[in-house]
Amino acid sequence: MNYKETMSTLNEVEFKQYLEVYYKTLTETAKQFLPSDAIPKLQVFSVQPARIVGYLSNTFGVGFEYIQDKTRSDIEIIKGNSRIENLFLKVPMRVRELSQTGMLFAPESGGICTLDSIHISDGYPLRIKSENITIRILNSTFEALGWKKHVLLGEIHSNREKAFWSPDAAISRAKDEILIAMTNISRAKNSNLTIGDFIKQSKEKSVLILGSYSKEQQQEQQLREIAKIIQTGGYNSILIKDIPDNLEQNINQKVVAVGSVSRFIIVEDSYASGHLTELSHCKNNDWVTIILREKGKQSSFMSSGLSITSKVIKEFEYTIANLEDVVKESVMWAEKTIEDNKRSFASVYPWRNVI
Repeated sequence: MNYKETMSTLNEVEFKQYLEVYYKTLTETAKQFLPSDAIPKLQVFSVQPARIVGYLSNTFGVGFEYIQDKTRSDIEIIKGNSRIENLFLKVPMRVRELSQTGMLFAPESGGICTLDSIHISDGYPLRIKSENITIRILNSTFEALGWKKHVLLGEIHSNREKAFWSPDAAISRAKDEILIAMTNISRAKNSNLTIGDFIKQSKEKSVLILGSYSKEQQQEQQLREIAKIIQTGGYNSILIKDIPDNLEQNINQKVVAVGSVSRFIIVEDSYASGHLTELSHCKNNDWVTIILREKGKQSSFMSSGLSITSKVIKEFEYTIANLEDVVKESVMWAEKTIEDNKRSFASVYPWRNVI
């Protein structure tokens, strides 16, 4: 390892500090902004009491997990020379030598993948071949040749750079988790559902709508009209203005937090506003994005032609008279794109069931 790598790579003290700051911020922010009966429903708090074990590989990757424990609530860091897959899952040598791989993570662009209630057996559990991927594991079991590992709640990351694991990053991610929870609670209340039922029934139908909120030209009214059309199709429309604005986060942070858990994004792009910056988040995160423009209007040349270089962004032109028809057409495109993506990702994530 050269001097540059030593300076930029996470060490044990820094990793423990990240986990301490993250959990402290998550706990304090949850108590401050969430109803007391909603806090136990968050994944991290649903497994309490628990201790946190961090895994720091000298060769590749970082991970941490929550282990239920009534006697301990500390944070422990385990460091080793094995890759993070072996260090985190405690894979014995006899299993490492197996040629069959249960799961292979190799998307060039990286990303986030969640393994929820899966059971992988008779093979090497998982192998990472991407430099920028996060794997979230919930209530899943891995076993082979007499070895077995159950993960109640944990994460594996290929990124072990200091900047990724800074205290500031810990605070930001913790607040994002609470912001998402607040948004879900608000949407559940408006839908007359419990938060549990909302997450189960409605979360996959959430659509984030972005655009100008200027009242001079009734632009906010236009966004709400689009939201009404979306709702007739059984979706939960979310306007960024309606999301709680009391977590010391700017608009861009709110967009990233909510956009990441939305089915797709709609951007009304007829007038210039802050959504031009938000469009870059759509492109950078590969969110399925519909861009709507009223005929003869355009916010900026900077937002033109985004669909030329992206398979998940498409531009649609409408008039006031045919707005409903165009919105419905665009939604059909978004759903088809999502289904096409599922089939394409099946070759990368073979454990997914794709019909």
